[in-house]
Amino acid sequence: MKHFVRITSILFVTIIACCSLSYGQIQTKIDSLQNLIEHTKDDSLKITYLINLSSLIKKFDRQEAFAIAEKTVSLANKIEKDCYRAMAYDNLAYMHYELNNLDSALYTYDKAIEMVDTTQCNELLAIILNGKGIVYREKGNLIKSAECHKLALEEYRETGDTIELVSMLRTIGLTYKLMGRNDEAFKYYFEGIKMAEAIAHKPEIAYLSNNIASLYLNQDNPDKALPYLQKAKNILEELDYKSNILGININLAVLYMRQDSIEISLHYYDTALKQAFQLNDSQRISTIYINLGEFHYMSGNYKLSEEFNKKAYRIATENKFYRMMIYACIGLANTYISLDQPTKAIKFLKLGLETAKRTGYLDGIKDSSGLLSKAYAKTGNYKEAYLAHVEYKNASDSLFNESKVEEITRLEMQYEFDKKQQEQDFINKQKNLAYLSELKQQKTLRNAAISGAFLVIVIALITIYYYRLRQKEKVHKLQSDLFLYMQKSLSQQMNPHFIFNTLNSIQYFIHINNKEASLDYIGKFASLMRMALYNSQYPTIPLQDELEILKLYAELESLRFTKPFELKIDVKKNIDQTHVKIPSFLLQPLVENSIKHGISGLSDNGKIQVTIEERNHQLHCSVEDNGVGRQSKTAVNNIYGRKHKSMATGITQKRLQLLSLYYNKNTYLRYTDLKKNGSGASGGTRVDISIPILTD
Repeated sequence: MKHFVRITSILFVTIIACCSLSYGQIQTKIDSLQNLIEHTKDDSLKITYLINLSSLIKKFDRQEAFAIAEKTVSLANKIEKDCYRAMAYDNLAYMHYELNNLDSALYTYDKAIEMVDTTQCNELLAIILNGKGIVYREKGNLIKSAECHKLALEEYRETGDTIELVSMLRTIGLTYKLMGRNDEAFKYYFEGIKMAEAIAHKPEIAYLSNNIASLYLNQDNPDKALPYLQKAKNILEELDYKSNILGININLAVLYMRQDSIEISLHYYDTALKQAFQLNDSQRISTIYINLGEFHYMSGNYKLSEEFNKKAYRIATENKFYRMMIYACIGLANTYISLDQPTKAIKFLKLGLETAKRTGYLDGIKDSSGLLSKAYAKTGNYKEAYLAHVEYKNASDSLFNESKVEEITRLEMQYEFDKKQQEQDFINKQKNLAYLSELKQQKTLRNAAISGAFLVIVIALITIYYYRLRQKEKVHKLQSDLFLYMQKSLSQQMNPHFIFNTLNSIQYFIHINNKEASLDYIGKFASLMRMALYNSQYPTIPLQDELEILKLYAELESLRFTKPFELKIDVKKNIDQTHVKIPSFLLQPLVENSIKHGISGLSDNGKIQVTIEERNHQLHCSVEDNGVGRQSKTAVNNIYGRKHKSMATGITQKRLQLLSLYYNKNTYLRYTDLKKNGSGASGGTRVDISIPILTD
């Protein structure tokens, strides 16, 4: 195994080194490898030479390189050594990718994974998984791409290869950025830059700084983006990495555009466009065209805006740059709406929305459907406008999460804290080294001087020990404060989500011009909001207030059902509803799940039973429905390819965990699938929650 790891390390270092060779040097290397292949009798070495040869030849002739890769697989299958077979299949999969045979590449990567699993070589498995993730990204399947990259990341953690680990963190961050999940992207980028700075790896520091700046620009925060861009540009200019400086110039153009520095922005766009054409970088060219289209649209020059977006759309379509296709369509739609040509806008928005759904770009779905609603409204097609608006709202709700901003801030603070701590540790280390050096120069001093120096060292070590102890106490205090603050944040997390769903229900009656019902339910909604706003000030509220909110919520939700459903609330007599308290909005998400995912699929009348009682000195709450059940719901979702993870359920679980930590008492959240008597068919779902009995 050690011999194999050594060979694979030499192999990949050789491939990377060859990338910087001139034509003459490459030809010399090819001749040398062909001579080695011809004269070597060791098939294992011959496989490594063939892989190197195919990597070099693909620069001139991809078909010939592919043929060599197939020959390598045939040879590897003869020697029946899994590690070398895995290497050969990985190389063949990469050649399929180079020839844009993406389905064949995925199949071949799977073959390589089957073989490498038996070799227990983490490094090779990580390389294969990373390649498979890149193919999925090219196909537009970002969810599977992220899964492959995260598996590769775990393998690199096992190898301890910090440089590859940092590169993998950057790759995962980019995938999440493309998915519109900036919070996840920030998490991986900050972890990566922390590691890169610890080993002083300048290229990765520059790449990650640029990526972090790009995320801040996405959040319309140019002030935070600028220092990261300046750091990245300084490093890349020092290293003379021209292709990477191109990306920096694009981000600088966007940044200065956001700051209304038009002349500076256009200068950077012009510079970046020239660099992109020199490097024949189609993806960057399409990006610049989209940005210029947006600039001319904002300036009112719709003709130029249309021209640049059409160029971007053509390049993106030819090269299957799916994200660029989506935003070129949005840019064209904005232009056509402003030119009062909504029919043209609808055509491109439907193309963009279809691409976004197929590829999993959640922000693309939100932006396309929001603008599509506006375009349909301009044509007078209010039914389609309403449906597009509902799709826009659903996508917005999926992206909406206030805790994301807190998480980004916490990560950045932690990064800055760790950075300062590393700098301080380095200073202390340098001081200690200088002190030890001085001791070596004083070897001829008398025993008394040596004893005195030893005493100074002991005092310094004690000082450092107590200093570090105080730092740890501060960290523990910070963690405690974060727990309390997160509990407060989670207690209010469901309020916006609940308001949006309630307004959606009332909107139906307003839409059909039923004024009497609209006024009745708006009055109830107003009462509900007063209670919600009042209760949101407190971490816990009386049980009777929570139950009153449930009743009002159920009445409003019943608007969406052609057949009414029944909500029963049973509070045992030994519980004082005015004295016993409960975390606000704890039960509402569970009733909401019963309505949306349980009884909404019934043909008969639905029933929901809420029971509150005392068990083992704990407050036990159960929500039981006679709906379709979780198994039936999962089966339907699988048929239609749906994947749903309830945000409310996740938040409730986190709140219970924090409640357990805060009061040092057990809590639990448990789901039970119910069965109909005798038939064994699904009879609904029961959710049980147990929390401490709170009276203060």
